[in-house]
Amino acid sequence: MKDIPGIVLVASIWAYWLGVGIMIARVRSRTHTLAGLVPEQRLEKYLWLIWIPLVVAWMVLPYHALVRPPSTWLVPQFARQSTAYASLRWLAAAGAVASLLLTSLCWSRMGRSWRMDVSTRKTGELITDGPFAYARHPIYALQRLHVLCSVVVVPTWQMLGLAAVHLWLTQLKARNEERHLLSIFAAAYDDYAERTGMFLPKFKRLSLRRGVRTLALPWALIAVLLVPCALDADAQESSPPPIGSPGQPLRVNLDRDTQERILALEPEHITDEEVRNVLARAPAPRIINMQGSVAFVTMAPFAEFLIAMGYPEERVRDPRDGTLSYSSSVDSARLAGALAWYYEHEGMMPMLIGHSQGGMMAIKVLHELAGDFDDRLTVWNPLRNEAEARTSIVDPVTGAQEPIIGLKVPYAAALATGVLPRIMLGQWNMVARLHEIPDTVTEFTGYSLDWDLIAGNFGHSEPYRAMGSAKVRNVTLPASAGHISLPLVLPLASDPITRAWISDYSPSRPRAPLPSDSGVDLSNLVHAADIWYSVKKHWCLEAQRLIRAERRDDLARR
Repeated sequence: MKDIPGIVLVASIWAYWLGVGIMIARVRSRTHTLAGLVPEQRLEKYLWLIWIPLVVAWMVLPYHALVRPPSTWLVPQFARQSTAYASLRWLAAAGAVASLLLTSLCWSRMGRSWRMDVSTRKTGELITDGPFAYARHPIYALQRLHVLCSVVVVPTWQMLGLAAVHLWLTQLKARNEERHLLSIFAAAYDDYAERTGMFLPKFKRLSLRRGVRTLALPWALIAVLLVPCALDADAQESSPPPIGSPGQPLRVNLDRDTQERILALEPEHITDEEVRNVLARAPAPRIINMQGSVAFVTMAPFAEFLIAMGYPEERVRDPRDGTLSYSSSVDSARLAGALAWYYEHEGMMPMLIGHSQGGMMAIKVLHELAGDFDDRLTVWNPLRNEAEARTSIVDPVTGAQEPIIGLKVPYAAALATGVLPRIMLGQWNMVARLHEIPDTVTEFTGYSLDWDLIAGNFGHSEPYRAMGSAKVRNVTLPASAGHISLPLVLPLASDPITRAWISDYSPSRPRAPLPSDSGVDLSNLVHAADIWYSVKKHWCLEAQRLIRAERRDDLARR
């Protein structure tokens, strides 16, 4: 589905600065000046050094978030999947367009008096009517609204930082202009400032009917324009193409020779060449890469690493919106229901890899599948993003009805997940369960730092323990690794030396010395290699399981 709020926002930002360019051209044609494009004051010349890059960033960042996935600057997944936040994004997009329309009224009222800087050579008139009757600096106020709406539509750290700088710059700019206007208009400007707010109206002075009419008209217009788009977008989303056919035997659709080559692989000793030439032809389980609670660093770089190492890209991307990093702020029961849906339609249970809170969510889903929170789980359709009125699925291998409770994930991993954040975030039902791994996973690996202030490790990390038959490993990461930067592993797949080290890695053998002649940071090499080893191992095992199941089914039909 297209990101309509993002498209509307980008269009409004570019239209805004196109309007600025048109205003400069109009004023120049009438006054033969550049309308303050080149500032006269020394202070404003310094402000321009910040202002120009800020404007460029404001135009580029939202556009980049739309057209350059995968990226750590991408619109976070919670902003796309949360129904409440999606509505807020639509409202913010409408606010951006409304601010543009109201700004055009301000430009129109200023006419040839409009300029970008403070001019010491031209006085002009003191404008106090129209939009300027409500605020002394309505253009800056509306520009602030436009920027804040941009942050809501594209809620990234980069946009938040841009908004903070913008608020500071407009404050400085407005104060500088007021000093200049006060020196020229003296008492007249004093009276104007007394009855009019700087950025917001002084409501006690406003006619309520006039104010409501002025503010409501642009919003009503935007609602008329955008609501049909929203309904059309929902309609497009409501009928996604199916992935498989539940109840029908799944076929691997591979010729006999390819099947034999896949069955001949040793899951614990798969080379880079075998990944490229053999395993790449096999069906692959979906991988759910879940990011931490604060999406400063998402799991997109880690997903890109898996793709660069040879994992099928379509099995790493979210089939609903194409993103590579899943939010960890989701309902664990829904995610467990989605895993069941994937298994029914694709014949393979997904693998779970989580960073920080994402690791907690992976473990919580395992407890959901074990029935530790409820004895029934509902199937969740991840493409329609809605529940299906059933608590069981048709096993794609046996054809039998199976409850969601008891399904088993082939592999799960948790990176830098600790008890302290669970306490601070009030996630009490996971404090005691965090390091207890139930039988709903075949193999689990926990990666920890002995010194990790975010996770709450102060010289020692608590090991993960199997509650039953699950195979659980604990890996202590080197001190050079850092909690926040653990997903940043993509360069390791691009460098030939580190790629060879990763491909040759096996936890059952003594670890080879880290390469000393590599040109990339090796802080994240150990867990990148260890996870890739487990991913290709269970990829191979799941593909072999499907091939053998298909052959048993064919034999039974004869």
